[in-house]
Amino acid sequence: GLLHADGRGGLAQDPERARDLARQSCDAFPDPFALAGCNNLAVVLTAQPGAEAEGFALFERACEAGFWLSCTNLAERNRDGAYLPPDPARLLALLEQGCEAGDSHACGQAGFAHEMGDGGAEDLDAANALYLRGCEAGGAWSCYALGYNYLHELGLERDIDRGMTLLRRGCEGGDDHGCNELALRLVHGLDGEGVTEPGQAEGIALFERLCEA
Repeated sequence: GLLHADGRGGLAQDPERARDLARQSCDAFPDPFALAGCNNLAVVLTAQPGAEAEGFALFERACEAGFWLSCTNLAERNRDGAYLPPDPARLLALLEQGCEAGDSHACGQAGFAHEMGDGGAEDLDAANALYLRGCEAGGAWSCYALGYNYLHELGLERDIDRGMTLLRRGCEGGDDHGCNELALRLVHGLDGEGVTEPGQAEGIALFERLCEA
């Protein structure tokens, strides 16, 4: 189904065939291997007018059965109250559940919710712990967010070297926010610290790359 969805592995791209195979997989529930099929089917259905309710129900079922990606998908697609009643605390719990299961994106989103006080009181300690977890799991945006907080003393003691390392890790992982913030720091420094001619040249090159993109 995934190969047909993307047109890979020598198979023609065929969204309808991919959807049908995802449903065939999901129909084997409660077999745990069916959960990926339910999640993939839900992705299709929540984007299909008139089928959203079935899609969200599948996300909920897979999430409750322990398929972490469905927890993240359910939270991400319900920010505007599309299916569940608006409940920031519930969405935060879903993201934390996804993070606990190893989804780096969920860790970053849960951390940001804690930082903004979305779903509970503002909690920078919790936010930074989640950013660290997300970064260590390969989440480029989480690396950027943690690096930014080190540089700007948001719940952490300022550590320019650590902050810059994390920004670079986020940038190299493909996060444009990380690249932009890294370029700013290379060109302008932080309170006048750390500016070098090679660093400025690298920062300008990053700006150019981001602008062209």
